[in-house]
Amino acid sequence: MTDFDRVTRFYDSTYDKELQRSTTAGALLELRRALAIMQPLLSAGSEVLDLGAGSGRYSAELARLGHFVTVADLSPALLRIARQRIEAIGQQGQIRSYDEANAIGLGRYDDLTYDAVVAFGPFYHLLAEQERQAAAKETWRVLKRGGRTFVMYIPLLSGLNGLIWRAAERPGHLTEASIQQVYETGNFVSQSEDEPLEMHFCKAGEIQNLSEGVGFQTEGIYSLRGYARGFEPYLLKLEQSQPKQYRRFLSIIEDTQADRDSIALGGHAVYVGQRTR
Repeated sequence: MTDFDRVTRFYDSTYDKELQRSTTAGALLELRRALAIMQPLLSAGSEVLDLGAGSGRYSAELARLGHFVTVADLSPALLRIARQRIEAIGQQGQIRSYDEANAIGLGRYDDLTYDAVVAFGPFYHLLAEQERQAAAKETWRVLKRGGRTFVMYIPLLSGLNGLIWRAAERPGHLTEASIQQVYETGNFVSQSEDEPLEMHFCKAGEIQNLSEGVGFQTEGIYSLRGYARGFEPYLLKLEQSQPKQYRRFLSIIEDTQADRDSIALGGHAVYVGQRTR
């Protein structure tokens, strides 16, 4: 089971790093790509629950696009950062509330409330299958009929890829046994209390099966970085220096975004499902 106090403590103690991560070239590419996937599926002025909003980068952009956003996260520190980010761009009027919330229990929100739920965080911190099922059920419950869920997750091979860096740069966070555990179960729990990180990496089909099991109709699964993962700074450099080449590379990312190999090794992926009843 997930130690939610541990997860909250991690983000409360590293909120500055989370803010820095949100401004990297990789995060910027992800933001553009995710918005390109979401925006055509959202009606003007949609009611959106940003569940696991983190530092508020998606809340801010969705508000800027004219949607009404409920900002929710486990971490009080990240909620403060999100509020500051949104106030800085003058979009406070688009925000319904800032709520401390756990994805597995959304009792504070009524049934059939939202046009969309953006869950770009919770599902890669829920270690137990029953917790992920609970979060999917709650997401389905609070959505209006015809509403959509956008779930970001980390594919297993992408997660293992990142752990190579962690093993080399963060001695003490992993053991041979914990690496094997990640491979077998998808669950990573840092062995160091200096950075109490807990993550779940998903095997192929896991999020789709989970979502369809609670009633969602799958509309697509997409890799956000695809083959450009690890080369995002160079891609964005091309945007400035050789925009035609940038657009050509970007079009290939888009063309291959649903390919199995792109999803497996492209870092964060997004599942899109619709509540049809």
